[in-house]
Amino acid sequence: LFGLGLHIYLDCMSGAGACLYWPLSEERAALQALFAPDPLLSLPLLFSLFHCLRRFKDAAHLRRQITWARRGLCWALLYPLLCLGIQQGLTYKYNRDYTEVGTPAEKISLSPVLFSPLYWKAVAENKEEYRLSWVVSCKFSSRVRFGPPAYSKVPDELWAALSREAPIFDEYRKAAFFPFMEKGEEKNGVREYSFKDLRLLYSVPNFIAALPLWSGPPPGLQARLDAEGRLLAWRHIIENGPPAPWTEARPEK
Repeated sequence: LFGLGLHIYLDCMSGAGACLYWPLSEERAALQALFAPDPLLSLPLLFSLFHCLRRFKDAAHLRRQITWARRGLCWALLYPLLCLGIQQGLTYKYNRDYTEVGTPAEKISLSPVLFSPLYWKAVAENKEEYRLSWVVSCKFSSRVRFGPPAYSKVPDELWAALSREAPIFDEYRKAAFFPFMEKGEEKNGVREYSFKDLRLLYSVPNFIAALPLWSGPPPGLQARLDAEGRLLAWRHIIENGPPAPWTEARPEK
């Protein structure tokens, strides 16, 4: 039972979170404290596991195995709390200190990336858009600059219209943390829209994101809408893969 609880605890501490309240609610419990995988969490646990699984010799050896097991479990409990404390402290500081980030910001959130808790992705938002920046924990006194580009939020009426036509959009809206949209060019009365999650955009610090390995777009959804805003077709955006085929919203019988 403790192991099952520890599993749920670590999931809730991660960036993706867990559906802790299902089936009463599809809201995800995500404290945004851990990036998966986190070597600072995994390597000490593997080291403890190595000592726990060594060949049993005598009672003294068994006591040492139990000691290493306790050390591993304590690290699995305390390290996420340490990361959460850093994240909450920085979030409180930036929400207290910042009132404008290019455009007025109503809220600033921190999301874990590779090398968290040293690096964090900072997301500033208002009613219309998001802006992105980076935070280094050891430079918490430095001012964070939220520059362009701005990522447009998806209007509630558009989400509602798309969800009525294809339930996959409602599922994506509930799973995404910072959903934004990109408009394509209109051709023959048809315009393509891309829907993505800012949490999955640049999940590594910017000096690594510039490498070709991370050049692909984050996964998401695409939609084709006519001039009246009706959904014609949709498809998945596959990360580092070929485009998925289009699915018609109203297939002909």
